[in-house]
Amino acid sequence: MDDGFTQLQQAFIAGIPDRLSRMQQLYDALTERRDGTDQAPLVLLHRELHKLAGAAACYQCDAISNCAENLETWIEEHLTEAPLAQSRLEQLQIRLDSLGQVCSHS
Repeated sequence: MDDGFTQLQQAFIAGIPDRLSRMQQLYDALTERRDGTDQAPLVLLHRELHKLAGAAACYQCDAISNCAENLETWIEEHLTEAPLAQSRLEQLQIRLDSLGQVCSHS
């Protein structure tokens, strides 16, 4: 790899904690809306995961890309559930935690 790509890759990796923090904020907003009238945080979380998966693939961070894409797909499968059941919210948090672990090892 050339130095320019390596620098871009390192900048991407350095920005991952901010991305994960934003995703956690969206999750927290989702759990605060118990009545299910606002699924916007879930839609935004889906979008953030999509962007992370794509960027990670571009920067050859395959484990991050795969994990983010898997979580993105999981959310797609549950977008029509309004509101998400408590068990689904717990599954989502576990999956976000797993993404964080994958990111911390990259």
